[in-house]
Amino acid sequence: MQVNIFDYLPSKTFIYVDGNIREQLFNNHIGITLTNLAINLSLKLKNISRYKTGTRAISSRIFLELVRISNMSLEDFQNKIIIKVGKRGNKIRVGPYIQITDDWVYVSELIRGDGSLVKGHNTSYRTCFTNGNLTLIEFVKNFFISQGINDKNISIYPNTKNPYIKNLEIRTEVISYFLHNFFEIPFGYKKYIYVPKFMIENKSFSISAVRGIFDAEGSVNYRKLGNIYTRKIVIGMKDILYLCDIQTILTKLDISSRLYKDKGRLMYRLVIGDRDSILNFYNLIKPLHSDRNKKLYLLTNSYATKNWITSKVLIPKILTLLLDERKRRSEICKYLNITYSMAGFRLTKMLKDDLIKIENKINTNKGCWFVYSITDKGRNYLNDILSDFS
Repeated sequence: MQVNIFDYLPSKTFIYVDGNIREQLFNNHIGITLTNLAINLSLKLKNISRYKTGTRAISSRIFLELVRISNMSLEDFQNKIIIKVGKRGNKIRVGPYIQITDDWVYVSELIRGDGSLVKGHNTSYRTCFTNGNLTLIEFVKNFFISQGINDKNISIYPNTKNPYIKNLEIRTEVISYFLHNFFEIPFGYKKYIYVPKFMIENKSFSISAVRGIFDAEGSVNYRKLGNIYTRKIVIGMKDILYLCDIQTILTKLDISSRLYKDKGRLMYRLVIGDRDSILNFYNLIKPLHSDRNKKLYLLTNSYATKNWITSKVLIPKILTLLLDERKRRSEICKYLNITYSMAGFRLTKMLKDDLIKIENKINTNKGCWFVYSITDKGRNYLNDILSDFS
């Protein structure tokens, strides 16, 4: 996904153009003298001269107008310009086009969940990220360096309230405005947030978004008391609209979840608790947070996975069996080599979803058995089990 950064920067944006391409920018106006060019652009001659020699930055409005009347394309200037916002802003070599990747989405959600965009003195802006995991701190730092930010404008220091937590500060107006206007991250610490629509509609971006918010605000609860296990993945925050968007993404990824409100305080929790969804989450999301990744591995490894088949695989297998003829649960277990309880759990879910129906009930002196058959909805399900993502 490629975007024009000028569409997301304020009017007080200034550009320095590299020498060779700058000469083309000013010399492509055939039949127009520098004086006439200054008149056409409503500029003083000395200003247009400084723009041409590169001693003064060109405002974004003048730059785009020069590109238009010189019959050049913005693509000609890719990686050949330096941009700053405001007269005192920090310069960065970027654009005009930015390729939005999974890493961009991941970092944006880390900052949305565990960071902020802060307005400083003299209309300067900073992008901040706070976390106790050094793996994430280094990842975000290296990401912004790869975007052209000078490492002199990046600082890492201990949090005043907790020395084990690190603050990462990126002093860049350009990226801060881009994160605000394109990724819709609000300025300040008070947030009213949601997941941008383009992330929800793209599967790869959706996975990166969930990975980012889980690494920022997630937790893994895994305990064993005797033979009883507590296994769940939790994302907790105050923004219910954002969590609803994340739940929508998880549903499209075939990951079931539930939303809860904490008693006595304004906090919501999105909880993933069933085995299929936890395994799908681990296999798809692959968090970068080193501690949570390790704990999630231990959680998934605690399952008896030898004979386990996830619902996404098992349900189509059962429906395919029932296409040919009606079958009892014991027959389904025999054909698919699964346990009786595993089949019972899936059959109950499929009955609830109207994928199968009870065709017959067999009563004997040893108990009662159901005979299952496929429904029309089940037949349609077999023809439409691909992802919801376009």
